[in-house]
Amino acid sequence: MDQRRGSGIDGLHKPPVGIQPASVPAEVAQAVWQASAAARKLSCHDGHRCPTEAAPYTASDPYGLKVASACEATGCLDLYQELLTRLLPELERKPQAGPIHNLGAYIARSVAHSISDLGREHRVSRGFPAKPGRSDGAPGRVIKRLAAEPGIRGEWLPILFRLMRCYPYSGKHSSTHWSVGGFADERKKCSDHRWVSDQEILGDIDHVTQVATQVLGAVWVLENFTIPLQANGAPEELQESDGRPQPSVEDQSRLSQLVREYHQAIFRGESRRDAIAYAIKRVYGYDIQVTAEVDEAFRDIWEEQRS
Repeated sequence: MDQRRGSGIDGLHKPPVGIQPASVPAEVAQAVWQASAAARKLSCHDGHRCPTEAAPYTASDPYGLKVASACEATGCLDLYQELLTRLLPELERKPQAGPIHNLGAYIARSVAHSISDLGREHRVSRGFPAKPGRSDGAPGRVIKRLAAEPGIRGEWLPILFRLMRCYPYSGKHSSTHWSVGGFADERKKCSDHRWVSDQEILGDIDHVTQVATQVLGAVWVLENFTIPLQANGAPEELQESDGRPQPSVEDQSRLSQLVREYHQAIFRGESRRDAIAYAIKRVYGYDIQVTAEVDEAFRDIWEEQRS
């Protein structure tokens, strides 16, 4: 879908063909808006809250005239209307199969399925697999091998294998970089609830890659890890960092760990500068006086890691 909708009179957006605002039940519009909130926040607003206050086509905005311009520009409104377009015919057919006893729950499930379908359609249109995280077939052989490893590794490594296959197709994907910090957060959810360093995560990534190569071959690893990791994301979009020397994997992992250590110190109630000093000590092993220049440099690192 085109992310920029054509303007109507006075710049107001037009609903897509097939949607007549007056014919959309307000409770359906509200339920779809709420059920799609997380997806719209992640895929259209970079993880920030949607700026549109009232759900379009509800009593608060019956004709969808109060939609924030950002929602029109980023595809947020498009996604909402696409979900409505898919759901309304389904609701019209459903009474023939029996009454819907909990409309909100039914719509939430339907929207979740539609969002999943849209994701698969988008991946397939770009030549990528429809279900990158599937556990049967060839990937199942790798999972069986990883699950046989002793202790907590038999629990964690199959999870990491799934994350490595799915991450390049997620909205949080950063080309050429694994989400080391994100993988560490998932590692902490394992049954031992242990926090691990970026270096350990990188070692686990290398191990999973080696096992996948042994079981399925180098071509499979190239097609399912290397190419998607490097090629996915927004095509033909130049980043500010393009053309500059990029940090090594080791440097990148240390910077990521530095921000995480800072976060933990802040949550414990330490001041900003004490938290910076603590993080530097933890990651690099030396004490430092946090001057204004160090503070400013850390702010740059913080912004870089968030982008």
